[in-house]
Amino acid sequence: TDGIEKKLSFIYYLGDGDETHGNFELSNHDISRTKDYPYQANSMIIWYNDFGSNHRFRQSNNIRKTVYVTFS
Repeated sequence: TDGIEKKLSFIYYLGDGDETHGNFELSNHDISRTKDYPYQANSMIIWYNDFGSNHRFRQSNNIRKTVYVTFS
């Protein structure tokens, strides 16, 4: 599960590039400063959680093939 106690997280997208997935969205404290990362097969996103940070997947309509790891 996600949470503030998970300080470092990464997600690695698996696939062959034919998948249709939503974007990954990161924001920190100020929701107007949101960063949007489009899905790309065989790519990785790494982020550090702190107080007020948020992440979510947008417009995902299929099962994502991912490796998701968090560190406390």
